[in-house]
Amino acid sequence: MPPGDPAFDARRYWRGPVWAPVNWLVADGLASAGLGAEAASLRDSTLDLVREAGFAEYFDPLTGAPCGAGDFSWTAAVTLDLLSR
Repeated sequence: MPPGDPAFDARRYWRGPVWAPVNWLVADGLASAGLGAEAASLRDSTLDLVREAGFAEYFDPLTGAPCGAGDFSWTAAVTLDLLSR
């Protein structure tokens, strides 16, 4: 949800937070669509987020703060894949 939407909530599930697995899926789709630069940018920004905040379940889209559970395996798994590209 975009920040200007009345239902946006930076820390509420599916109303604004950043999820590493979703970014991973979108980056893959961008690359498959021939948008390599956009895919690389999303991969890089996702890796930067993980470097700064760790393997959080999800992240605040405005501050990058970790949210939810820490040391989440799905964030670790997609990070490994992102690093291999």
